[in-house]
Order: sequence, then C-alpha cells, then structure tokens
Amino acid sequence: MEDNIVEIFGKQLDKLMLDKNITDSKLAEDLNMNRSTINRWRRGVRSPNMDTLPLLAKYFNVPATTFITPLNDKKDILIAIEKLDEKNLSDLKRYVHFLLTNQNN
Repeated sequence: MEDNIVEIFGKQLDKLMLDKNITDSKLAEDLNMNRSTINRWRRGVRSPNMDTLPLLAKYFNVPATTFITPLNDKKDILIAIEKLDEKNLSDLKRYVHFLLTNQNN
C-alpha cells in the first residue's frame, strides 16, 4: 500500500532531520513552533499548512517538492553508504554478509 501525502511528508522530514542531526525541539525553536507539532509531522499524523512548507524548504535548503516526493530507499541507502568511514563500512559488509547467509534459512 502506498503512503499518503501526509506520511510521505513525515518520512521526508524525519530523514532530513536525521541527516542534519536536528531534534524536534531544535526545529521547533528555530521555526518558532510547538515541539509537538513537529513530532506529529514526523509521525505522519499531520502536515504543515501551505505557508509553512516554504519555510521548511528554506530551513533544510531543499526544494519544497522534496517533502511530497516518496523516498527511494535503495537510492538513499547507497547515498548513506558513501558517507560511511572505513570502520563502519567494514561493519556494514559483515552485517550484509550475515543477512545474506541467514536469508534462506
């Protein structure tokens, strides 16, 4: 089942916040909003009004359409892998090997 627009928005906001290490409290403070509002957005319970979307896009330095474009998990994983240091990349390789080994059991 495909996500609705509110869920897509929440997933995108969550990803951007995680990528930039921004907490609900920090975003709420920076945008002069309530922390619970940010939390509801991230959980896909509510979405911002049309006036807030451009503020979020500017804050994260992304096009506003980012918030309504579904995530491409495989692409996002590959991008994240490129950011790993050698130790974490080595750990990831071992974990992937473990998953593949146990996948058919």
